[in-house]
Amino acid sequence: KFVDGSLSIAKAKITQVNGITANDRVYDATRDATLNTNTAQFDGMIAGDELTVATATGQFNDKNVGTAKNVVINNISLSGADVRNYELVNTTAQTTANISKANINAITGITANNRIYDGLTDASLNLGNAQFNGLYAGDQLTVATATGQFDSTAIGQGKTVAITGLSLSGTDAQNYSLVDTTASTQADIYML
Repeated sequence: KFVDGSLSIAKAKITQVNGITANDRVYDATRDATLNTNTAQFDGMIAGDELTVATATGQFNDKNVGTAKNVVINNISLSGADVRNYELVNTTAQTTANISKANINAITGITANNRIYDGLTDASLNLGNAQFNGLYAGDQLTVATATGQFDSTAIGQGKTVAITGLSLSGTDAQNYSLVDTTASTQADIYML
């Protein structure tokens, strides 16, 4: 004899989502990583079923430039035609990606001191107000090296000073490449 009743079928478990990758990117002072979920594989999925990744967020371990940097993937959730038949056990994963240097296109704001004529072209520079074209807010850069030369030894006002040999230092210097290592300013050479 049969008795009417109900039967419950437990959801199958997806123990891990693998195959999510992160895009290489240029430094932007954040830890954010852009993920590719198209190649995701689902440990525990029954052949013929359809699952995709609905959501996932990626973060590098730190903001700094590097190769094969660890990317932690969080908040993985599932979608797809058969999603109602599965339970995701682990909503995290890991991958790696590269962060390459951002460009500082130019350094501006360096000034030269007016000075007394001495027959030389050497110019002393003030680096304290240097501005870095391409610097991200919150990052810290300073000028490591710079050499100033007047265009001639002659006395004059508003004389061109060529600035060469510029290089970067500071807490975030390793995250930037300096594109233009030259600049210019003006200063006076006067007779005492």
